[in-house]
Amino acid sequence: MTGLDQDMMQKNLSCKNISDAQKNVYTTSITIVIVNFFFLLLGAVLAIFVSSKLGGMQGIGLADAAGHFTKAETDKLFPVIASQYLGLGVGLFFIIGLISASYPSAGGALTSLTTSFCIDFIGFNKRTDLSDEKKMKIRKTAHASFAFLFFLLILVLYAFNNQAVIDLVYLLAAYTYGPLLGFFFFGIFTKYNVKDKFMPYVAIGSPIICYLLDTAGKEFLGFGFGFTILLVNGLLSFAGMYFLRVKNK
Repeated sequence: MTGLDQDMMQKNLSCKNISDAQKNVYTTSITIVIVNFFFLLLGAVLAIFVSSKLGGMQGIGLADAAGHFTKAETDKLFPVIASQYLGLGVGLFFIIGLISASYPSAGGALTSLTTSFCIDFIGFNKRTDLSDEKKMKIRKTAHASFAFLFFLLILVLYAFNNQAVIDLVYLLAAYTYGPLLGFFFFGIFTKYNVKDKFMPYVAIGSPIICYLLDTAGKEFLGFGFGFTILLVNGLLSFAGMYFLRVKNK
């Protein structure tokens, strides 16, 4: 799916040829698996440390007297331990680590959005009426605008989110990546051409239908799709492309 994800694709654009880009995809995948394993290990160590040394979630103030805590409280586990129980030095390194981890992610996302906006919407690679100076001005304006939108989005999520951050990320991914997943598998498993001008409607309509299905299921059947909405989203996108295919002669 690297070719369908602008942020992932951005990581390979600096490679000098296709072979190096392919190697970069594989090595990045392996690295991510290793890093995720260490994060999983860190979570287990933190849980053992809290349980054995600090009296569990109650001992650090993240659970009530009965020992109940919400998923959102688990996101506070690492920050609370790093800032309050492991000394000033560890807390300082934790903050530096957060900043160093956030900047590349934010930078990659901003670069991807700016690139996509300038190429796909403004048409930099096709417009001959724009001078280099004008293009530079548009790029900087778009970059600053997306940064401001990020800031507003963070404020909105902070104000209205009442579930664990990771749950929200997965839920948003289920709605945004569903069409990408459907498009990807359609391209891999079929050889049909599609009516390109209708594809944006499929990409927008599929998540909307999924949201309505999930809402109706909870309301009338007491059943919600949860994270499996990603699969439903992908299947609907695949079906939409299939019905809008151009039949080969």
